[in-house]
Amino acid sequence: MRIRVMNLSDVEFAFDLVSQEGWASETREVFETFLEYDPAGCFVAEDDSGRAGMCVAVRYPRSGFFGELIVKRDARGKGYGTALFRKGIDYLRSNGIESIALDAEEAAAPIYEREGFRKVCASLRFIGRVEAEKSPFVRRAGPGDIGDILAIDRRLFGDDRSFFIRKRMALFPELCYVLDKGGIGGYAMGRPGVGLVSVGPFACTDSTVDPMVLIGGLASATGGSDLRFGVLDCFKEAAALFRGSRAFREMDPCRRMAYGPCEEPYGASSGGLFAIGSGAKG
Repeated sequence: MRIRVMNLSDVEFAFDLVSQEGWASETREVFETFLEYDPAGCFVAEDDSGRAGMCVAVRYPRSGFFGELIVKRDARGKGYGTALFRKGIDYLRSNGIESIALDAEEAAAPIYEREGFRKVCASLRFIGRVEAEKSPFVRRAGPGDIGDILAIDRRLFGDDRSFFIRKRMALFPELCYVLDKGGIGGYAMGRPGVGLVSVGPFACTDSTVDPMVLIGGLASATGGSDLRFGVLDCFKEAAALFRGSRAFREMDPCRRMAYGPCEEPYGASSGGLFAIGSGAKG
């Protein structure tokens, strides 16, 4: 077994793995963006028979997120997953990152607990369709909005993921909307997946406005596609927003887990963050 750094020639392999698992929110662009951000944190496991699995460890200035861990079905049970996991975590820790989070399926949580991770809260998934709705306060985001968006996101997310937000606006400007009442008070960003649009980050710090007006604006650019949101259960206001809407159905949740000194998941103490997107990619 060998663990090596991923390169662009591995993108199709990574995409095939997520497709086989039915991860509709993941695309080739996701892995290309990971490699552009930090190729040293992207890993492939292989042996003499070829590639067997992959994972990604995203390093922010103060924290990290581990994800995208998949081993080919015919290679499971041979230690590839454990080797990839430990490689990714060692990479983060060797770069001074002690606070690390991940999302795990409930059945896999004990594996991560044995590696020192602890359960924090449920990581919820909602999917549904929203009617397009025009609001005088919602418009498509422009280049001049990026500074305000990044300032709000650093505060709510608890770290600097500006690379991913800038990339999102560059790749999918038609799916980026802001709430503007004489100043930016919220934003919602979409990313095309397979048969759906993943929405996040989605934030609204203006308490005088229904946050869903941002999603109504975004829906005008999605062609009626399903919208998918990731919401941490400890964001009580966010969970109530989606559970209280007939437009969305709740999917099977994952488990947010954490390692190191962080006692709360990203942004948990900050109001206004309604969909984190992903700790790994905005």
